[in-house]
This record gives sequence, C-alpha cells and structure tokens, in this order.
Amino acid sequence: MRLLFVDDFMLARVLRDADAAVGGWSMQLAILARRLGELGHEVGVLAWKGANAEAGDQSICRLLETYDPRQGIPKLRFLHPRLTSLASATARFRPDAIVQSCSGLITGAMAWIAQRQRIPFVHRIACDTDADGRETLYLSRTARLCYHYGLRRSSLIICQNEYQREHVAKMLPRMRTAILHNAIAPSSVATSPRIARHYIAWLGVFRRQKNLPLLLRIARKNPEIEFRVAGEAYETLDADSAVAMEGLRTLANVRMAGYVRHSAVPEFLGGAMALLATSDYEGFSNTFLEALAAGTPVIARAAIDPDGMIAKNGLGFIAAEESALSEAVRRAVSLDGASFEAISARCVQHVTAHHSPAAAARRLSQILEPLSHKPFSRS
Repeated sequence: MRLLFVDDFMLARVLRDADAAVGGWSMQLAILARRLGELGHEVGVLAWKGANAEAGDQSICRLLETYDPRQGIPKLRFLHPRLTSLASATARFRPDAIVQSCSGLITGAMAWIAQRQRIPFVHRIACDTDADGRETLYLSRTARLCYHYGLRRSSLIICQNEYQREHVAKMLPRMRTAILHNAIAPSSVATSPRIARHYIAWLGVFRRQKNLPLLLRIARKNPEIEFRVAGEAYETLDADSAVAMEGLRTLANVRMAGYVRHSAVPEFLGGAMALLATSDYEGFSNTFLEALAAGTPVIARAAIDPDGMIAKNGLGFIAAEESALSEAVRRAVSLDGASFEAISARCVQHVTAHHSPAAAARRLSQILEPLSHKPFSRS
C-alpha cells in the first residue's frame, strides 16, 4: 500500500534526534513508518518546507515538502499556499489512504482533499479531549468546525484506548472505529536495580495540560525526595506554567534537566525510582511506555491511565485524586529492592508483549487494508 501521513516539521526532528520538543504523534509516526516500510508499504509524509534538510539522510519515509508556514497573507494562508500545496503533494503521491492525527484545521483540510481525490481518509484521535468534547479548551470555533467536518468525512477513526472509542461512538454512532495502541522500541539500556535509582523523574513538554503547578506542589510536600524535571516549552508558556517553572527552579530538591534527546531518554528514566505524570489529560502517553521499557514504574492519576493499564497490570501507582499523588510518590520511594525488582520486571514484560513496533505496524496495516482494497504484505 501507498500510505500518506500528515506531520509538519516534528517528524524531521525526531528522525534527526534534534535538540527540540516534539509531539507524541511524531514519535509514533517515526516508529510506525520504519516498520511499515519493512513490511513492504511505501510511506509518505506531508511536511513543511525544509523538512528534508532538517531530517538529514534517512530512508524511513518520503518527506513530501509542501508549504512554508511563514509565507502568504495572514488569515489567507490556510487557503493558499497551505491547502493548495497539500492537495498538489497528495495528488503527486497518489496514496491508497491518508492518515492524519491531532485535531484542528488540518483535519478538515485533509478530509476535503481526500474526498476531492477519492482517497479514504482516516483520522487518529491524539488525545482523550479530542474525543469527549473538551477540544473547546484549545481550538477556536473555526478550528472546531473544520475538525468535526473531518471526523464526519472519515472512512475510519483510529483510537488509542477504549475511552476514546466509546466517546467517538456516542458522537458518530455509525462511524467505523478501531483501536491502535502506541508502540515503543525495545530499550538498549539495561534496567537498573533499585539501589542505582535516586530520583523521581518528570518528563514532558512544558504546557498547560501537563499541570506543572501540581508538580510544584508535590515537590514542595516532599523536600526529602529528589525530583528531576526534563523537557522544554513547545510553544509560548502559559502564565500558570511559567510561574510553576520559576517555583520549581527555587527548590533545593528539584533538578532541572533541560531537554533530553530521545536517544538519552532510556538512561534518564532508567535512573529513576518512578516516572511521575501530572497531566490533566492524555491519550496514550509515550512517556509511560518509555518508562516501562526502562523498567521504571509510573505514578499518575486514574484519569490518564489508558484503559487502566498501569493499575490492572501492577506497573506503578495510580491515585484516584490529585491529593493522593504525594502519597503514591512516597510509596514508590519506600519500595525495598525485591518489591521494586518485581514491578520493574512486570513493566518490561508488559511493553515487550503488548507494545512492540512490529505488532503496531501489522495492526495498522490490517486496519487500513480494507479501505485500500490492496492485500496486506506479510514479507
């Protein structure tokens, strides 16, 4: 099959392992593109101008450069050059299916292009809030209209968890849906015993949904525990996050680790007693899988535990309410060596059995095959 995905500039940064923040979809796309290519599929990715130079030499996918986001007349850029260049690049690639993730204007744009060119359009839900109506938190009215237009015009909607699928079914009862869990490549770093782990890790993009004020409150309540915070701002930092960042920098028990390149994430998480997630909402967090692959338990609220994965499989500590997260952190720190090793082993076993890149690529191929009417390659 010829499969066309949509990204902007972030996939190029992932392919080069650049020192810059990237989105979760770009991380997953890099994993899927490599494995889909190994299965014999041709993978194209619509990207901004300059993406090939940013990515450097690579053979994972074809980066199809479209428009420069800085060019064009403000407020008219969406129609030209953005929409016209996306349509032209799509027509040249001649895909059997288009897959787009992340809500916004681009969802409607790609659905319209797909309809005009008679190509099946597939939308992948990127976050729980894109499925349950909370996209009003971050999308303008115009962007919401385009997003929902794209959803209605989809041949299939891919969800990351059952929560998303249930809400998509309520919103679009006749829509065909499928679940594709995120994947993680096996870690090349050996898992460390409890005695070699000395801190609680926090890893992510500094933005409102990650709830940095909550991280600050937990760090203040546990001055005897070291916290290492890794990441950087993806966009302009909101006021609450900016204040929390300043507060974190003043605490003696917090070390700001800066941005950690993807290749260094296993080592960063492998030195932690646990990964603490403070997000208000997620979809299927890549950082969870990265932590589990390093044998590191996850601490989070139940609201962001995808399908109860952490709680059901004993892969960390899940708190029903925000107030219980501090206690969960203390429980993780107090684990003896044997208890930690047992949880750590379960973490590695779980991602190996359920989140391999090869299995995810095969699953995606099987999902898309009926749309393209082309046989699934099993080479």
